Parts: sequence; C-alpha cells; structure tokens
Amino acid sequence: MVTKHCPKCEQQVPVACKSCPCGHEFFANRRSRGGASDQRLPRRRTERVRKERQSYLTALVLEQRAAARAKRARRNSRRGRPPRSPPAQHDSVSDEARKLNRPRCGPAKPAKPIVEPEMPD
Repeated sequence: MVTKHCPKCEQQVPVACKSCPCGHEFFANRRSRGGASDQRLPRRRTERVRKERQSYLTALVLEQRAAARAKRARRNSRRGRPPRSPPAQHDSVSDEARKLNRPRCGPAKPAKPIVEPEMPD
C-alpha cells in the first residue's frame, strides 16, 4: 500500500485519504492558494463524449429511395428493338425474295451441274 506521512503526528496514512485521523487535512493548502482563482474561472468538468447514433429511419428511407431508383432504371431501360415497331420501309420486294430462296437448314450447298443425258444418234 502506498502511504504518506502526516506532518502533525508523523503517522503513515494511505494516499487516497484527504485527512489524517488526528484531524490534519492534506489538501487545505491547495484550497487556500487556489480559492481566488476558483471564483474567477469555473471548474472544468470533463464528461465522457458519446457518439451520436445515426437515425435508423433515415438510413431505411435512403435505402428505399435507392431501391426505387434502381427499379425505375431497370424498367425504363431502352435496349434492343422497341416493341411493336413498324418494319423498315426499304426494298421489301427483295427481302421477300431473299426469304423464299433461303435454305432451311445449314449453309447453302453448291449447286450440282445439270448433266443432260446423252441421246444415241
């Protein structure tokens, strides 16, 4: 245990004590010296600083707004051909002709040469 000596009775007293059992006050000198300055300046009392909690509702509202914006952006995306758009008005006759001549499966095979049967003379 850490102790200090009383100047009146020379007894050892624990450091945490403000006065001795004989009646001597250890901090009386400090009080008498600083009494005038204590009246001028208020004593500073420090407190534990607490962090301010972020509002749960504010964060929730912001998340809902962001989700709504993302949903609108997905819904309004303009990619690809617009639905029910009228066909292009360029050469439609040649398009139909190409569709009719298009092979049904796979790439086009080279045409076989037509061989005429030989007739005996």
